[in-house]
Amino acid sequence: MKKSLLTFSIVGLLVPASQAQTPLTTAVDFTVTTMDGDQVNLFNILDGGSYAVIDFMAYWCGPCLQTAPEFSQSYTTYGCNTGDVFFISIEADGTDEQTLAFEQDAGTVGGAPIVSGLGGGGEAPHTAYGISALPTMILVAPNRQIVNQDIWPFSASIMANLLTAEGLTAKSCNVGINDVESAGTAVVAFPNPSADRVSFRFDLNGSGQATIEVYDIMGQRVSVVTTDGLLAGVNTIELPVDVLAKGHYSARISAANGFVGQTRFSVMR
Repeated sequence: MKKSLLTFSIVGLLVPASQAQTPLTTAVDFTVTTMDGDQVNLFNILDGGSYAVIDFMAYWCGPCLQTAPEFSQSYTTYGCNTGDVFFISIEADGTDEQTLAFEQDAGTVGGAPIVSGLGGGGEAPHTAYGISALPTMILVAPNRQIVNQDIWPFSASIMANLLTAEGLTAKSCNVGINDVESAGTAVVAFPNPSADRVSFRFDLNGSGQATIEVYDIMGQRVSVVTTDGLLAGVNTIELPVDVLAKGHYSARISAANGFVGQTRFSVMR
């Protein structure tokens, strides 16, 4: 059973839930910071054409702990936020440490991005959306309409049915890697994390040029560099990252004869 609440403190009156757990039908914008240090703005996601699945939860909520692995599975099934659906969990009133402990207990560390209530600003969206029970999962369309005000009971299969009804399909987290001819081997980023410059080492099957495209957590391309005159074998390209915001990024390298590989790196300040 979900936990309804009249307050977002641990001590509060709990009563059964029986209605939509947000009264809103149109999304309210918010900006939060995930546990990985990435800033997420809801309207930026929606304006980019993606749906958003928002999991309003709390570190102390038993039903939230039970549904967290299913939410993480949905995140993986639909492309790890690289496809047409963006998944995010927003905690109500806990610290970063309490939210991390929740992830560890749920076994979802490294899964969908999660925001703590106190450290990441998650408390404000809970209030703005009038959340009255936990967990409350909502589905928001790119036109900012809340398609579903309370996905409950929640499971990965129920989530898949809802997304299928919206015309969305499952997608691999490694978008494109298995769909194109490989032109090399693994990509290594170093130093990682870095504050100013990152080098990418990779192997090319033939000589020519290589292009590095860098994407942020929202899937937006933030940098691109093309280098000519590379030789077959191991190559290294250095990329300045001092102009990038603190956070996590993915780099995809391609050559004239196909896709080389991709890796992730972090920018720290």
